Parts: sequence; structure tokens; C-alpha cells
Amino acid sequence: MKPYLTSSEETLNQLGVTAEGLSTQEATARLEKHGPNKLAEGKKTTLMQRFLSQLADPMIIVLLVAAALSAVTAIYAGEGLTDVFIILAVVILNAVMGVVQESKAEEAIEALKTMTAATCRVMRDGKLVVIDGGFCRAYQATSGIAGYTLLFNSRHFRMVSHQPFPGKWNAIHRNDDIENDSVIFETLTKRMHVAHTDEGRELQVRVDDLMALLQAYRTGAVTESHA
Repeated sequence: MKPYLTSSEETLNQLGVTAEGLSTQEATARLEKHGPNKLAEGKKTTLMQRFLSQLADPMIIVLLVAAALSAVTAIYAGEGLTDVFIILAVVILNAVMGVVQESKAEEAIEALKTMTAATCRVMRDGKLVVIDGGFCRAYQATSGIAGYTLLFNSRHFRMVSHQPFPGKWNAIHRNDDIENDSVIFETLTKRMHVAHTDEGRELQVRVDDLMALLQAYRTGAVTESHA
């Protein structure tokens, strides 16, 4: 299937979805069936395995063979093993440097994963939902973010990011609370009042209706009933 060659209706039918998106129940069922959208990670190697893999290099093997031959020759000739120790020192130093470079490369990759926590926009139950990879529990250890809160105080929009909460026991016995960082990303030129909101407009309509009813009573258009 090549979605870019088919119409949107055909693509939706082939995927078994609608323009309103998946329901929460269907999304949960598909997650349980197909698993998370994540590449399988291989088993990490230990430092000893990395060190031994450095010794498997053909050039290192040649040096080890040369060291062995040099040792045998020196022993039969009654000479010192200085050359052997020099070759072994070079081999060990090269292997250690290789392990260090490989470890730094792996740390750099992990750092990139943290910096590029993916976000995507999906339709869920007919509503647009933004899924943030940094919010997922699986990434909290690397992203350090457990959630977001959008705050509005009639003048500013402020985004607050929360660090993972260790648990109630830590909060009670260690006085550890949820730490957060916030940033103001939009400032209104004019302060917003209740009248500017949807609820404020509804209240204003009710006030206008009451004022019209009061005016009608005062002019005699509406009379008081004692029935």
C-alpha cells in the first residue's frame, strides 16, 4: 500500500480508521496487539566484551603473534623480553582507547535520543491530541520530564514541565516534591477579563436577558402576576 498514491478515503478504509481518528478503546487494543512503535534495542555489551572485541582486530592479532614469536626467540637466545612488553603495552593501550571511544559514541547516541524525543499529532475520539515522547514513562529516565501543565493568568501563557515524581514515601519521609520548570511563551498585549471568555459571553447574554425583562416590567410590557 502506498498512501501517497491513493485518496484519503481509500487510505482510511485500508487502515480501518475514520477521519475522526481511533477511539481510545481501539487505540489501546491495537497497542496490545501490535506493541509500541519502537525499534527493538539489542543487548548492550559489557566493558570486558568490548575489550575482547578490540583484540579481535586483524592488526592486533598480527601484533600478538609477533609478540609470541619474539618471546620464544628471546627465551631461546637468552635475551630480555623488552620488545615483547613494548608490543603488549601497545596492544593493551590501543584496546583501551578503542573501548573509551566506543563508550563515548554510545553516550552520544543516548544523548541524541533524549534531545530528539518525538512528538506526533493524532486524532483520538474526534479530537486532536499531541503525543510527546518525553512524556512517555519509557523516556522519563532520559528526558527527565514526566508531564506538562499549561497555565494562563489572564495575561500570560506559561508552560510548566514536571520532573518524575518518585512516590508518596519520598514526599513524606524525604520531603521530596515534584520539581518543575516553567517558561512564558506568550504575553497578551491586553489583559483578558472574564467577559472575553466563552463562559463570560454566556453570562453576558443572561445579564442582557434579565435587563430586558426588568425594562419590560418597568414600562408595563410585563405585569406582575399574583395567581
